[in-house]
Amino acid sequence: IEEPTFKISSSTHATTKELIITYPSVEEGYVKGYELYKGETPDKKEVTGIEERLQITETMKVVAYIEKDNEIVISNSIVINGIDLESPKVNVAIPDIDSWTKTKIVTIEATDIGVGLALRPYSYDGGKTWVKENKKEYTTATQLDIKVRDRLGNITKKFTINGTIECCVDCNELCVINKVDSVEPKI
Repeated sequence: IEEPTFKISSSTHATTKELIITYPSVEEGYVKGYELYKGETPDKKEVTGIEERLQITETMKVVAYIEKDNEIVISNSIVINGIDLESPKVNVAIPDIDSWTKTKIVTIEATDIGVGLALRPYSYDGGKTWVKENKKEYTTATQLDIKVRDRLGNITKKFTINGTIECCVDCNELCVINKVDSVEPKI
């Protein structure tokens, strides 16, 4: 009996990967299946067809097997790595947050423990366009609406200001830029 084979949709980082397990034809009495090892106890499934397609959304080990009389006759295993569902961590640095100025220049500092921001510019508005400059200038008081997207599409809407104040876009923890006065006095 030949061992089951694997084909994976991506060898690079991704938010999800498709794993195709192909089983050989077997005689009656043999059982085909696979085990998913996410933790200590595997999740075991039986298979009736020749091909099984799985959507993998986290790092795990997959063991495909053929057994007879509850004894494994042949097996094959693969470890799926490179799943990145982690949004970037974002800090907005505003050096003069408590003083009045004509403009406020914020620096958006984004880090990603996955693959996301590595050697690439990032988007600070959550859009599809990559922004190379991580500084933004404000000439009026405004609410901050910063969404940082990594190159796999993970978007973070939660950020900190100067590493302390936590903000969240689309929720009640909104951060604003205050003390901006770019209007000349009227005489």
